[in-house]
Amino acid sequence: MSNDLLLIDGDILCFKAGCPHYDTHFDVETMNLPAAIESLEFFIGDIHSRINPEAQVRIFLTMGKSFRHDLFPAYKKHRKPAPPIIAPLRQYLLEHKGAEFEEGLEADDLMGLNQTGTSVICTIDKDLLQIPGKHYHWDADRLITISPEEGLRNFFAQVLSGDSTDNFKGCPGIGAKLSREIVSEGEVKDLWDAVVFTYLTSGLSVNQAILNARLAYILHPGDTHDYLWEPPESTDFTTLANLLKEQK
Repeated sequence: MSNDLLLIDGDILCFKAGCPHYDTHFDVETMNLPAAIESLEFFIGDIHSRINPEAQVRIFLTMGKSFRHDLFPAYKKHRKPAPPIIAPLRQYLLEHKGAEFEEGLEADDLMGLNQTGTSVICTIDKDLLQIPGKHYHWDADRLITISPEEGLRNFFAQVLSGDSTDNFKGCPGIGAKLSREIVSEGEVKDLWDAVVFTYLTSGLSVNQAILNARLAYILHPGDTHDYLWEPPESTDFTTLANLLKEQK
């Protein structure tokens, strides 16, 4: 048996398989669960065959709220309820595919925690690109390797730009392209300094930067399951912060 391990995002897979087989028309619901399950099986098999048919597979789900909701009650609050077809698909993965979940964590965290030198994170979610190692984007049929340095830059870039999907805002006017330019080089302290400086000059606070970092951070291999991201030692921006307050 191969030592390779595929870590599959079951959350997104359920939506990919289920939504085409669920519809509402004039308040009448139509749901074809057998067809959705067939699609789910096909997608899992397709991912498996594309990367390595000999690899082991682990599927992860998010069940309920995560610790991020405790940090920020509005986290993902704007999202519509999942279509009714999603719950039975999750249950199918649990009962027939040995899917895994952990209370208080998201599927993203479980994939991040279990990433190794021989595993492949399989998802279309760009948030996972902060985790070093191999990543497979199934829609693009693209397998890439993220270095630790690139993962760190991806993380800090997201802290700057925020995540509208998860309902937390970054710095005003800082999109994906500009955020990557701001944190394009440097060690962890330099990158964090760049983030803090950008927050302060955007009229935001260091505490807001720390909160967004904690929301954006996905648990990495070696983290404890209750780990909360902590900022590195950085430049003291107190003087700058006070000066900016006086100018308001």
